[in-house]
Amino acid sequence: MNQRIKISRAAMYVIFAVALIAFLAIWPGGLIKKTAVSKSNEVVATESEAVNVEHNVTQMFVAQGTTLGSVDLYVCNQMQGETITFRLYDASYTELFNVFYEVKENEELPGFVHIPVGYDLIVDQEYYYTLEGLSADLYVNYEDTYESTSVANGIMSYAGEEVPGYNVIIRYNYTSAFSLLERLLAGMTLAIVAGLLAFLIKLLFGKGVLKDKEVQVQTVEKVVLTPAIAIVTVITLLCIFPGRKFGTGAVNYAFYGISVLMLAAFLLYLIYRKRGDESGLPDKNEILKHIPHYLQAICFAGLLWSCFEYMNGLYEIHHSYAVTKILIWFFLSVIATFDKKEILHIGNLLWLIAGSIWAYLQAKPYIGVEEQGELHKLYAYVIVVGGFVLLNTLLTIIRLIRKKETGKQPNLLFFLLYAALFAFMIVFRNTRTWPILIAVMIGIFAFRMSVWKQSDKLMENFCNGIILNFLLMVLFSLWHRPFHYYIYYRYNMIYHTVTMTAVHISLAMAAVFVKVCAKYQKTGKVKEILPELFLFGMTSSYLIFTLSRTGYLSAGLMMLLMLIVITVLTEKKHTRMKGFLKRTAFLLAAVIYAFPITFTMTRMIPSLIKDPVIYEIEPRSISIVKGTPSDSDLYIDIERFVKVFGSKVLGVGEDITGNSQAVLQIEDSEELLIASADTEELFILTGEEWYLADAGGESEKQEEEEHDVSNGRVDIFREYIKAWNLTGHDEMGVPLLDGSISAHAHNIFLQVIHDHGLITGIYFILFMVFSVFLSIRNLTENRDRDFYQCLIPAVLIGFLSAGLAEWIFHPCNPFGISVFMVLIPLLFRKAKNV
Repeated sequence: MNQRIKISRAAMYVIFAVALIAFLAIWPGGLIKKTAVSKSNEVVATESEAVNVEHNVTQMFVAQGTTLGSVDLYVCNQMQGETITFRLYDASYTELFNVFYEVKENEELPGFVHIPVGYDLIVDQEYYYTLEGLSADLYVNYEDTYESTSVANGIMSYAGEEVPGYNVIIRYNYTSAFSLLERLLAGMTLAIVAGLLAFLIKLLFGKGVLKDKEVQVQTVEKVVLTPAIAIVTVITLLCIFPGRKFGTGAVNYAFYGISVLMLAAFLLYLIYRKRGDESGLPDKNEILKHIPHYLQAICFAGLLWSCFEYMNGLYEIHHSYAVTKILIWFFLSVIATFDKKEILHIGNLLWLIAGSIWAYLQAKPYIGVEEQGELHKLYAYVIVVGGFVLLNTLLTIIRLIRKKETGKQPNLLFFLLYAALFAFMIVFRNTRTWPILIAVMIGIFAFRMSVWKQSDKLMENFCNGIILNFLLMVLFSLWHRPFHYYIYYRYNMIYHTVTMTAVHISLAMAAVFVKVCAKYQKTGKVKEILPELFLFGMTSSYLIFTLSRTGYLSAGLMMLLMLIVITVLTEKKHTRMKGFLKRTAFLLAAVIYAFPITFTMTRMIPSLIKDPVIYEIEPRSISIVKGTPSDSDLYIDIERFVKVFGSKVLGVGEDITGNSQAVLQIEDSEELLIASADTEELFILTGEEWYLADAGGESEKQEEEEHDVSNGRVDIFREYIKAWNLTGHDEMGVPLLDGSISAHAHNIFLQVIHDHGLITGIYFILFMVFSVFLSIRNLTENRDRDFYQCLIPAVLIGFLSAGLAEWIFHPCNPFGISVFMVLIPLLFRKAKNV
């Protein structure tokens, strides 16, 4: 049984949901785009001479669109199986992009060859491209410049000499997003169509033409979703084979096909499973009651996303942007705890007016100034929301004094210990300002929690915020970050570096793990937690993709210890082993079931959306771009992943993770690659620095030092230990044996000692260990009232284990800020359960 709904209302819900999905596909999804082709009348004047590496063709053209998705080049000779090089340059003849396109065997020649490009251009700006027959001579057609109808083409040259009066016959295929006006028109059109259909349904049922009876919500889901899932599944299977849209090979066909069927089976089970009375549409009053908690979870997700932006920032201006966003989301998370009386206050209205004027005046001189304009606009937001929080904090203090209230009773011992940690870091900050910033932030938040009546929801809200942040990471990655075959055999998701990806995912795993355990503790039935289990399996799969031993250590140790703690606390003595094994079994089963589905989605969806984001420090050579076809061998496949997993993680099989030979597989011979590459590309493709970005700023040679499971970290640790003193250092790095300066210690304990001195470092270690034991004791006293207290020891254990191999103790690091936040509940005494 579940809730019931009238057919007419269900039909309206479906109509408006479809309209919303269609609009989201236009904006912000960008799945539906405008396309335009810029071409001439294509009247052939003559055929070119042989075009090859020594004698290439260069053509100037003026961009007619924002993104050059692809070009269609007319090829005169039989080039099936051969490679054509297309290079793109700006007006100063600086290379922007290149693609080595292998002509397919089934392409009909002479005829047009479709070469993917996918590069963003500036409309009406001049660009150049060059053509080379890389593995065989290429012949193309020229048109007469004066008789051509093309408005894009300019001068052309062959082998470095201008060929006056001729242009290459080529088609430029542009894609672009809809403009604001076009989006508004599309939205209005969809709204009108949906409204008319809804009116028609109301009319038909209202006039009695159709009988408007009540049906179960689950029945509506079955009728609507079952055919949708079936259709998508069949189309996807046909695209896999015989369509071969996602590569070739029997192993890949079978793996992808089985994964699609597994996902369909899981979704159908969720639709058809027997439900309880409470299932169906959510209650409106219940939603309104939880809105503050939803908003706070959203703010926490935004806070963590801003931390990601900080960690990914290449320049100080990027870090400044991220810090201001962190402050904005932090203040908003505090505001989410205000009740109506605190929000609807005359003082807030006065501040809103005065603060907005102040914010505008400080930003006004920088409006239109590159970089600084955006930064000061963010400062304006900080002034408004930060002032709102500070004003209400002051008003709350005044209210407590007047009414002689004290708020929640503090845990005086932990309060003093936590305050002492900040005191040590501030006194021995050695030019660092972040200890002061985080001390103020935590002080404000802790004070707010002392007076917030629903503060026992903090850990649940923070847990949901971490999970929401992870889902945003997955969505962004499926849209913009494909899984590479050559450049990134370790999936770095939204980060520059794999280690940061793995550490962030291990934080997400802690939250999802707690969510699974909390719901299982409440329901006691595995079938009731299947969605959460699938999310856990997906999170674990993304961690597996990173091939990061740091991430494996952090997540594995956290889950093992927390499973032991939770089993001891929730099971009777004679059932503890059975309970431990049962929880372990369904968690492992979730990973096994979700892995192929997650891998297949990560392989397929980005190749269909075709909107990859390439970061500035990432090499564009042999990279996946907007025009890369879905069947390109630049995408990962399951056979490749199994090999690199065996090589890097298990230490079995041939080592194919760090050498340039994998890159050379793209071409038939090393000579062809060398002949087609300039000096910079040769360094990237064949030198020892290959996979530079993948190693997090260290060369692959350093990352994969033979017989060194620490990846060179032990040598770094030794140098940091040599530099120990009582008061710390101004600089984070130390000189290494090779003469270079380390970025950081790759260890939170050694880095704290180096930055703040031995006194602070020893205290930090003791404080963190004590916090773990206190959080577990706190959980034993409150597990029945607030099981989300599990998040505190889970995050702390994950943080300490990941911190053994990475520097993550910083308020602008997702794990670092999370640790500061989860310690807040320990500042207050909890009433013991009776």
